[in-house]
Amino acid sequence: MNQNILIVASESVQTQGLVRGLRGASFSTHLLPDARSTLGLLRNWMPAAVIIEKALPDLSGFDLCRIIKSESRTLSIFVLLLLDDVNDQLNAFELGAADCVMKPFNIRKLVLQIRNLLRSTGDSVATEVLKVGDLILDRARHEVRAASCVVQCRPKEFVLLRRERSRRRSSRNASVLPAAWRMPPTTQAICSTFRLER
Repeated sequence: MNQNILIVASESVQTQGLVRGLRGASFSTHLLPDARSTLGLLRNWMPAAVIIEKALPDLSGFDLCRIIKSESRTLSIFVLLLLDDVNDQLNAFELGAADCVMKPFNIRKLVLQIRNLLRSTGDSVATEVLKVGDLILDRARHEVRAASCVVQCRPKEFVLLRRERSRRRSSRNASVLPAAWRMPPTTQAICSTFRLER
């Protein structure tokens, strides 16, 4: 399993603590200070996850997340945003972030968040395609198909559908989707199917 974590953040005591904590949990970490160097590195290297600070010197963390999740080559990378305002979380999920980390963060909790994300991918290529009846969630192509028809999903919807499917396999909870996030009827129906198929 890919254990490489890229951290995009300014040098600080908090960042140094983040690096030490992840390395102590057996992750390999690489630290970069800005979006430009990050995008350059991602042309030749694929980490399992990228942790991005909201405020970067050249682009915002939101902009960097959007770019990473809009390119097919980097689409499968999990993006976690370091935030200091809870109101920014919806924007992060809209852009395709897999999770948000609120400052000040607890390193043990963050390690568990990352491990759970990586575990949700499974250990084989087969988990790239998740099937429930006639529904197919294809991580590699970033699409959902129902009865051979492609269902249009925004980045946030696809991420949440993937999380719904993954949580369904390990939890009896009804849903991970807050009621405040209004999904189109088609997406809601897919979530219902994931929850019913236990």
